[in-house]
Amino acid sequence: MRPPDLAGSESTLFGDTVSAALADRADAIAKDPWLQTFPVAIVGRPAVADGVRLLVDDDGASVSLDTSDDRWYTLLAISGGRAVQVFGELGPEGLDPIATEPLSVQQIGAA
Repeated sequence: MRPPDLAGSESTLFGDTVSAALADRADAIAKDPWLQTFPVAIVGRPAVADGVRLLVDDDGASVSLDTSDDRWYTLLAISGGRAVQVFGELGPEGLDPIATEPLSVQQIGAA
């Protein structure tokens, strides 16, 4: 996971895209082939496609959510359909969202 860019603008979000998170996990597996899960922070929206629960980032990339109903409904309630920062473990079955944080108005650049 990349640290936040402290010199960047105030609207810069801390959190990887889906593609960056997958690349970071692939790099970690290359270093440790026995690695199963990898901690990530991804900014995205919950969605469902063909009965599969997903987290979709602003680039349109998605990762399946490997989660319990309780965590899924909590993610839906916190997000309200908007982008949120999701902290979790990315594994072979997808992302297990452990914690969710709504984005502040300052983070999303809203007026």
